[in-house]
Amino acid sequence: MPAADKHCNDDAATHRLAGNFRAALATTGSSAASRFRSEDAPWKRSDGAVIARTREDLADGRRDLDAPANIDPAGKRLGRGLLWLGATHFGGVPTGLADTCGNWTDGAQTAQTRAIGTTRKASAAVSLPCTTARQLLCLETTASP
Repeated sequence: MPAADKHCNDDAATHRLAGNFRAALATTGSSAASRFRSEDAPWKRSDGAVIARTREDLADGRRDLDAPANIDPAGKRLGRGLLWLGATHFGGVPTGLADTCGNWTDGAQTAQTRAIGTTRKASAAVSLPCTTARQLLCLETTASP
């Protein structure tokens, strides 16, 4: 996970976004939402639109996000792509290494993971091979990188 977080912080620095960022990725036994604290909220896109107002909003797979996660750090619209997640929704907890590309260390053609769409639907996950190129969702945190 450190490499994903480093990517998020490097990308933010390149686009002159201040703060510390973490990748919204689940690992075996831990949800993507668990990587963030309640005091980190609200989470916004680089254009200022709020994605989720509270940690509970982020974690609840039954609710839609406030805004789609479809803007990259440069402010460019991503379209209707997919974002790596590793679970069926931000609060979902993967049960095995197969759900998370071996906790994000296995790039084998046969490994699978979950990705969500760049729409407001927070639980529209599909299964993809780990070799498929997808975006990371990086969210700001008050914790150190």
